[in-house]
Amino acid sequence: MKSITISRSLAFALGLLLLTMRSDAQQVLEYTENAAGNVGTTYWYTDSYTAAGGCRNTVEFLPNGFNFNDPTTKYPLLIFFPGKNQTASPTDIFNNGSNPEGLKAPRLKENIFTWTWPSIIKVQTQPIPRFLLTYYSPVNVPGPASQTYSFIVVTVQCGPNDVIADYDKMIKGYVFEKYKDKIDPTRIYLTGLSLGGGKAVEYLADPSRAATIAAIAPVATGTECPYTPEFISTPGVLGPSPVPPVWSPCPDQSQFTAIVQNVVNSTTIGVFFNHNLNDRSDAPVKISNFFFNAINALQPGKAGGYFNPVAPSDPFDPTHDAWGRAYDPFISDYNGKNMYSWLLDYQSNNTLIPLPVRLRDFTVARNSLGGVNLKWTTDLEQHTSHFSIERSVDGIHFSSIGTVRSAGNSSSLRNYVFIDDAILTEELFYRLKMVDIDGRYEYSPVKKIGFRNRGLKFVLSPNPGIGPVQLVIEGEARGLLTFHIIDQTGRELIREKKEKTRNSLQWQPDLSGLTSGLYFIRISGDQVNHTLKFVKP
Repeated sequence: MKSITISRSLAFALGLLLLTMRSDAQQVLEYTENAAGNVGTTYWYTDSYTAAGGCRNTVEFLPNGFNFNDPTTKYPLLIFFPGKNQTASPTDIFNNGSNPEGLKAPRLKENIFTWTWPSIIKVQTQPIPRFLLTYYSPVNVPGPASQTYSFIVVTVQCGPNDVIADYDKMIKGYVFEKYKDKIDPTRIYLTGLSLGGGKAVEYLADPSRAATIAAIAPVATGTECPYTPEFISTPGVLGPSPVPPVWSPCPDQSQFTAIVQNVVNSTTIGVFFNHNLNDRSDAPVKISNFFFNAINALQPGKAGGYFNPVAPSDPFDPTHDAWGRAYDPFISDYNGKNMYSWLLDYQSNNTLIPLPVRLRDFTVARNSLGGVNLKWTTDLEQHTSHFSIERSVDGIHFSSIGTVRSAGNSSSLRNYVFIDDAILTEELFYRLKMVDIDGRYEYSPVKKIGFRNRGLKFVLSPNPGIGPVQLVIEGEARGLLTFHIIDQTGRELIREKKEKTRNSLQWQPDLSGLTSGLYFIRISGDQVNHTLKFVKP
């Protein structure tokens, strides 16, 4: 196996190079090396995609012959999530490679005088990134129908506490976008070890995410509440006599249930757990058995597992390490196949790479008529169908109030506007439901808008009653007001404008043309939006 060594002088020189390369691009090349046997190339990146929280770094492998400009050749995609000790950390420092966590690559953070030492290259100690530089690279892998396949492999490095939403943003916003024309959409696979194995499992908690994945192969799964039914409150320790873990029930098992149901409901997802029975904490094998047993109880044979003790290959982690064997392409533990061949047996029904709408901004503001203008901009759309505009009076229960057709496919700025002029409350919440052509969707952040009405008081009388209806508005605020009478369907029947020049303003509408029933009077103006209802006998 090749080793990677960077001296302090080279690190400084690399920093200077990065300063010249950085410009406005998010992606910064740190390091490139050909795989052993000349079967492909590994690329190490920092800040691959800065819009995904702490998920910022990647290690990417491309087989020989890969060409972004070739529209016909498609590759299976394998996404690997590292374990906790290989996550990104702001406290990482440069060293000479003697640290068991591996060498830390230098990165220029802001300018030549401000340095950080990211942990991207310490993932080289984990098998898939390490194997990418050796004869273990997943190329010419035997698959169904006697075909061979070469994988695109992307290691996604996140911080130790990153939420699954950041992993999802990194996958959709960076990996899928970058390789959208080169990925076989039916062969997208997830794997990971320890913490990364848990993240691979957790990725299936959302049905729209699960629908993109053909199979997962979590190794030595490490995770905790709320996506497993139990968690370790007192973990074991390394050594010949591990301390048994103490287990407590999770207060919320909803994600665990969702993961199991999404796997069972899928006609395509394959799941295979790989663990040591003698794992130092007993946590991974116990966690995997929860999923293994629950899935197979609902659909026998849906989940697989390799739980036999294996010879450790990691001298720093001798009992937790099931990955040295699981990822070895020369060991066929998966029904006579290696892990890569086993994955290829599974295909999803996807025909397109699921890219989300990338929302650049989303604003809501009052307009001069008392309604609300919703404006949003996208800078990326892939296979999108439309935007559904949803409104709520409590911020919890939303309903659709309209739709706007999207551009469908675009990599340039697209501006959208929707006007909501049927306001019947003083505080409203809005969100966008961004829908793809295959029915998948994501929500925008929720936006809130309030109408304080500038301290005005509104009195309507009689209500209900026989005779003229009179509205009295009291308060010091001055300005032009518009009066709207609206029926129960939202149709505007009367509109009239009056200037409020004194503390009190009276308005008496002509209701002779209205039939009996329920109506609304809306008063709108600068920072004013108020609605009253009345009944005409």
